[in-house]
Amino acid sequence: MKGTLAAAFIALAAISAGCHHQPVYPGVGSVFITTTPFDAEIIIDGVLYQQRTPARIDGLPVGRRSIALRHYGYKIWRQTVEISPGATKRLEVKLKPISPAIVGLVSTEQWGNDMVLEPQRSRLYVANNTGTKLSVYQASGGLVAKIGDIELGHPQYLVAAGANGKGLAVTMEDSIMVLDLNWNQVVARLRPGRTKYTSVDISPDGRWGVLAGRDSSLTVVDMAGDSLLYVQRLAACL
Repeated sequence: MKGTLAAAFIALAAISAGCHHQPVYPGVGSVFITTTPFDAEIIIDGVLYQQRTPARIDGLPVGRRSIALRHYGYKIWRQTVEISPGATKRLEVKLKPISPAIVGLVSTEQWGNDMVLEPQRSRLYVANNTGTKLSVYQASGGLVAKIGDIELGHPQYLVAAGANGKGLAVTMEDSIMVLDLNWNQVVARLRPGRTKYTSVDISPDGRWGVLAGRDSSLTVVDMAGDSLLYVQRLAACL
């Protein structure tokens, strides 16, 4: 009897030794991230998550995951981490502050009143309220160099560019000029009313120009059609 029990115990021990526990969720894991400072955005494999640090992100596929953390005023932190089945990877990150530095200085020939950077060509357009030429600069590798002027015949006050790199809106004393950036030429000059403008902007697709006036007006310009759509008088000053 004792021999039988001993044999059964040895067999059970052998079976137990060869048994491997499988995770409940073998295909996913999680990561818990804390940062200094907190409230950093979390981007995993190019996807921006709603949670901000400190946060735990569950349901991540097992394997190597690319994680980025970003916070205003700090350098973006990037790292590739290994996510294990059913386990939580812990990350404690101290973000490095950005230290702004002047990489170049360019002296302009005119009194620059306003400027805008056109992102498609990395060109800087500087308005001149003491002359008649809109100055154009090229930004590249942290350096800025003047590449020319656009003669407009009048002093300029405000300037805005569309993100698509096609159109530019420039305000004068009492008018708006629409420029085609492909040719650096004026395609329209509009006079919606005798008012000075306090702000100008262009929609991301470059289709609409919007200007706020000192007379509480809001002017909308069709940049593609080079025409004035309407002028709306508002109750409050802009």
